[in-house]
Amino acid sequence: MSALAATRSGSSHLTGAGPLTRLALRRDKIMLPVWVYALSVSVVSTALSLEKLYGTAAERADFARSMSANNSLRALYGPVLGDSVGALTAWRMMAFGAALTGVMSLLIVVRHTRDEEETGRQELLSSAAVGRRAPLTAALCTALTANILVAALIAGGLAAVGQGAAGALALGLAIGATGMVFAGVAAVAAQLTESARLARGITAAVIGAAFIV
Repeated sequence: MSALAATRSGSSHLTGAGPLTRLALRRDKIMLPVWVYALSVSVVSTALSLEKLYGTAAERADFARSMSANNSLRALYGPVLGDSVGALTAWRMMAFGAALTGVMSLLIVVRHTRDEEETGRQELLSSAAVGRRAPLTAALCTALTANILVAALIAGGLAAVGQGAAGALALGLAIGATGMVFAGVAAVAAQLTESARLARGITAAVIGAAFIV
């Protein structure tokens, strides 16, 4: 009986998470597609630009060597690990793409948690059949949806322009997964603070520190 009661209690805490997720997706019907489109297109367009500018293996090898010799670029983008178009795209966009996906995720999570409480909308929703954990779960599901779309479009876009499917999938998943890591950080920050501004500031500081590292 105690196990059954615990199961029912856990389910009741998530009551309403589905409708809240659908509501969040409707509210973000402009912001979310813009972020997803901008992030995925920036990665795919980088691959196209690199292929156009450095069309031969020799040109790409020279470019990779020159970038490796530039300490400031190494500090900004990281080391160049290969001279293929895919490797150069990953070198150029992995850190920035992951950081921007983290920013997208923090905005989504804080918007649908701490912002809702500050504006009083959460209190109105809580008067209905909404579990305690449902708003946070809905925010994370919304962020997960956005990151899955980013990962899928990056992988599909890179594969469509002639990059290896395995590498394209790996880069897409890496950027999307990093976005979910920072969605988790934003969720924790939103629970530990009483201000949406502070929650955003803490998460942004973590993203900045991770980018520097």
